[in-house]
Amino acid sequence: MVYASLGLMVAFACDLATKSLVARRLRTTTISLGPAGSLRHIESRRHHRSSNQIILLVIWCVALFCAILLRFRLGWFMGRGAAFGLGAAFGGAAGNLFDVLRGRPIIDFIDLRFWPAFNVADIAIVVGLVTAFLSP
Repeated sequence: MVYASLGLMVAFACDLATKSLVARRLRTTTISLGPAGSLRHIESRRHHRSSNQIILLVIWCVALFCAILLRFRLGWFMGRGAAFGLGAAFGGAAGNLFDVLRGRPIIDFIDLRFWPAFNVADIAIVVGLVTAFLSP
């Protein structure tokens, strides 16, 4: 439980910090990463209707409940790496959900040109889930 909590807090804090930094520093500026892409301020409001906010909150809570059941009833995600990864995935999802529930746009800023723009929360979700499922 400690590692899951740590993963959640690290992912959530990193997401909020990077979005705040991007909102302050990159609102009108783009940083080129050469052929790899760029860092630029992109706002997404696609989930901001109140019905969507409730649905997203319910989905997040159901996913958390299911993960807890899988861990304590079936013995999944018992290793430290798996627990940290699962916590990071929930922390990333909580970061984006936090923005939506506050009525603020989700700020994406990593633009690789060949993939839709994303942020640290999205990275935490994907890497966290891969880590959780691949860890012993």
